[in-house]
Amino acid sequence: MSDKRQKLWARGGNGTAIVFVHGFIGDYLETWGAFPQLVQQDSTLNHCDIICWGYPSNLIWPFFHLPYVGRRLPTLPEVARALRTYLMTSGDYVDLVLVAHSMGGLVVQKMIVDSLLPTAPKHEILDRICCVLCFATPAEGVVVNRIAKLHPHLKALAASDDFVTTLRDEWKARVTEDPKASGLTYIPCAVVAGLEDNVVPYDSVKSAFHQAETAPGSHTGVVKPHSRDHTSFQILKREVRRHTWPELIKGSDQVIAATCDIVRRATDVIYVTGSRSRDPKYLRTIEDMLQADPHLVYWRVLMGPIRRQELKDHLMRVFQFRDPKKRDQGRQTLYVGLFKDLAAQPEVFLSGNERRCLALLPPLDGVGQYGTARIFTRSEDVASYHALVRDLYGRSTHLDDASAIAALAVDPLSVSL
Repeated sequence: MSDKRQKLWARGGNGTAIVFVHGFIGDYLETWGAFPQLVQQDSTLNHCDIICWGYPSNLIWPFFHLPYVGRRLPTLPEVARALRTYLMTSGDYVDLVLVAHSMGGLVVQKMIVDSLLPTAPKHEILDRICCVLCFATPAEGVVVNRIAKLHPHLKALAASDDFVTTLRDEWKARVTEDPKASGLTYIPCAVVAGLEDNVVPYDSVKSAFHQAETAPGSHTGVVKPHSRDHTSFQILKREVRRHTWPELIKGSDQVIAATCDIVRRATDVIYVTGSRSRDPKYLRTIEDMLQADPHLVYWRVLMGPIRRQELKDHLMRVFQFRDPKKRDQGRQTLYVGLFKDLAAQPEVFLSGNERRCLALLPPLDGVGQYGTARIFTRSEDVASYHALVRDLYGRSTHLDDASAIAALAVDPLSVSL
């Protein structure tokens, strides 16, 4: 048996990866049929790399396993940890779309639940998971006879087993599909049952989720779409496009949503340029993040006079709970500067964190509008924009206390550069 259980289709520079995880006795490639190739053929998914990830799940060897002979079959919690390790070390993908079949869905859910435990080490994997798709996953388990329960994976799939029941309860207690829900971790999920599935019934698929969809196919056929018209492919395409940012964003509401999302996903740094910020939701999101995480570093480079009173008020509030001169966290966590040499560098509008950056573009929606932007996710590009902000700050007048902010005049009418 080959030890190779992963395959990557990389297109170069993509920040999104679709990760396929197979189920019981599945194969990392054969499980999916033409699914990966159909993704590659769809131009609207060009921003996605494709990963097929596998793990040992053999029907025969556990029944004849002898101590110290051959290989041991890993438990599902062990497979979940292996998946987490792989995702943490498999590149700088900003967005991960996890697509799982049958038992693979339980592996994905176990990985997420374990990452949410209070004792779990802090890491960024949850921030990178933008959506989960589970095909024919038995959230309620399946009926397994006594002999079959000798197989550790079949035992875990049993409706009466503690693994399934505990996982279902922990998922409901910790994860939500509602972005407005408080106290739970929001992870968009779509679950799909096979119309002709005689292994996992619809009710078991839907059990831990608000709703489930149905696609043509048997238990194995539901993840082998024959064309891009197949319902399973269309569901994947819809979810990927809904939950991963396209390179080009159009519409002021979409731009604001994107900037807020970038701020919320920051784990190390937020960097912003420009003197025109005024959206209260965006500015308040920055403040909330800075107050929630004292280690988070905030760079704000004003480019010319402040144009909006809302921005000045925002900076005054930030200085109430952040002091650039203090090193309580072992480093400076607030950098505010006023860049005046707009002949050397005209005003630019950036909003970024350590993994992505939004840049406003010339408007497609009319003069004076700010409804066109591009998201950059390549690590080299994001690092370059962060370096640009630091360079602008280095050439700026540093504003190191609230009195310096209070002394700034708001100049909304000036257009001189």
